Amino acid sequence: MVKTKELTKIVDLLDKGCMDGDIKRALNTTWFKAKCITCSCDPAGELSCCSRVLEPILNDRGCTAILNETSCTYIIKRKGDSSEPCESWASM
Repeated sequence: MVKTKELTKIVDLLDKGCMDGDIKRALNTTWFKAKCITCSCDPAGELSCCSRVLEPILNDRGCTAILNETSCTYIIKRKGDSSEPCESWASM
């Protein structure tokens, strides 16, 4: 038979977690979100999220960066003519 104190501890553990919008995430879990974002819920119930991809800094205003959400990489293309390379960029 489960004692009241033990049951209270179990309920408290199940109740703890992190809120990710309308979703309650369990402690010590990691998940992936749209736009290549990784989030985690630490043992203290703190939520943290960060990008899994380095965002390019474009030095050429004639170029554009397009995020491929499947591979979590950016494709750098010249605006108006994607066959011409854009080589003036860096990641941070």
